[in-house]
Amino acid sequence: MPNLSPLNVRKKYMLYDNKICTGDEAAACIECLKTRIETTGCKIVISRGDSKNVSI
Repeated sequence: MPNLSPLNVRKKYMLYDNKICTGDEAAACIECLKTRIETTGCKIVISRGDSKNVSI
């Protein structure tokens, strides 16, 4: 799990060694994550996560 906390408090959230994106600004880390995920054939979706269709 990458650490997207603000840089000034990020050390407080270091739960284990060798965590990815610990020195990057959050915006840069998002691009890094996007690249990593796309290498698996998937993509990051930032649209709504719920369904607009309601069936009763």
